[in-house]
Amino acid sequence: MNRSSRAVSYLRAHETPALWAGAVVLALAILSVPPHSAAVQAAQPRVAAVAAADPAAADPAAAVAADLSMAQAGADLVGAPAAADLMANPANADVPPAQPTPAASAAPSSAGNVRRGAGIGPYVTPAAGVVTGAGVTGTATVEIARGTARVTVAVRGLQPGTRHAAHVHLGSCTDQLGHLRYDPNGPASRANEVWLDLTADEDGRASARVAVRAFDVARPLSVVVHQSANPDVVPGSVPGARIACGNLVPPGRLDLRVGPYAAAATGVVANAGVTGAARLTTFDGTTIVHLTAAGLAPGSRHAAHVHLGACADQLGHLRYDTIGPASRTNEIWLDLTADRRGRASATVLARAIDLTRPLSIVVHQNANPDVVMGSVPGARIACGPATAPAADR
Repeated sequence: MNRSSRAVSYLRAHETPALWAGAVVLALAILSVPPHSAAVQAAQPRVAAVAAADPAAADPAAAVAADLSMAQAGADLVGAPAAADLMANPANADVPPAQPTPAASAAPSSAGNVRRGAGIGPYVTPAAGVVTGAGVTGTATVEIARGTARVTVAVRGLQPGTRHAAHVHLGSCTDQLGHLRYDPNGPASRANEVWLDLTADEDGRASARVAVRAFDVARPLSVVVHQSANPDVVPGSVPGARIACGNLVPPGRLDLRVGPYAAAATGVVANAGVTGAARLTTFDGTTIVHLTAAGLAPGSRHAAHVHLGACADQLGHLRYDTIGPASRTNEIWLDLTADRRGRASATVLARAIDLTRPLSIVVHQNANPDVVMGSVPGARIACGPATAPAADR
């Protein structure tokens, strides 16, 4: 049974309005529609309309639970290796409320296997040996089993007909370290490193898969796509500049309860009355972020972002390129528009992020600047405290 058939069968067996609303998000994932495309924007009113028809909508707590189960149903059903097209083109707090508390759990994985995934995206900060703004996006996955590592890379945005090397590198994309080598003192060669060969089709898409000796994925690793081919594919070629990269992270899930700040502070509004919940699910190079909020002013618009640290830390946004700009392409942004009852929800598909470190989700007083021209998100009015979940093996 293919992924689409599995999705339809599941939804028919568990038919509820909330799940059919979730089918919109799930269908976009299955059909590999870029999350910031016009299709996604067009789907938003339908999601809102179905949610409004849900009897659970009269109860904010029940609505939150329905929305979260919808998001997880999509994540579970699309849990097979994620298509490159799932990628977002990539997606400041005081003491959090005592109630409710965050819950974290590990997402399901293949028994006995170790999996890692990377959301591949372009570089945004100029540096030696780096091409910025190349527009290449995709995913990479690594599965370790029985002493073998199966590495898959799928990307798009390449020039048709071009050839590109891809390698597993040490450290994160920002670190810009060298290739992972089985023998650190050995040569740069296909036998001593992990090399993949990409050839772009007429649509600029390419994929490659290799089976190599297992390597340690517990340390920071990344997958880099280079400007040119490997030297044993095109004689005399040098892989050259890095044009895209993704950090390998474990699958997992993080559930957060969102609530108002108990005390005022710089850039914080206390007792704003905003409550809600968020779920972050990472699998095979993609992170789904789903946020539901209540207690907003009807018709108001609000920015929400994934932040580093817990609410009390009052740290900045999580960024894929830690020294890159504050932008929708380098961070995870959500857009909330409150209905007549002061409730709002948003879902984004983003490049995979590591859920094993402390994270929080913050709702701001105003909209994101690319939603309302000239807007500044402004003060924090609600936050979801984060704890580190147990990642998959």
